[in-house]
Amino acid sequence: MRYILALVAIVCLIATGITKLSVINGTRGGEVDSISSPQSDIKFCSLPYITCTDKNQIYGTITAYTCDTDCITASGLPPLEGRTVACPRSLKLRTAIDIQNIGRRYCEDRTARWVEKKYPNTYDIFVGYRMGEEAKNWGVQKGKITVL
Repeated sequence: MRYILALVAIVCLIATGITKLSVINGTRGGEVDSISSPQSDIKFCSLPYITCTDKNQIYGTITAYTCDTDCITASGLPPLEGRTVACPRSLKLRTAIDIQNIGRRYCEDRTARWVEKKYPNTYDIFVGYRMGEEAKNWGVQKGKITVL
């Protein structure tokens, strides 16, 4: 199924006059994760969830996380409410992003690999220490993420 959707994306890009394609994020198990065109502002993210967006914009899943005690992020910094977000590995650590209706955050942590594989383009916002109820109430939201 993923191959069929990838083929549809390629046909769509070629039909718009784009001939040079590059695969980003590599492949896992022979499956295409995403396709982009270096000659255009078009980017297809997280096949099979094909979304046509601006090159710096991603439509993704936004969730919340907390920790009970002192914890350290993948960047080596302690998480900070209003600053820290766990991002997919496709973004470098410490990348600045703007999350729709939330504001600027920094990729200081990583989404769990199983989450990234099962739910591509998931961004997990740190909501504070011992804030489990708030994280649960946040739920799962969809939104636009702009890479700054």
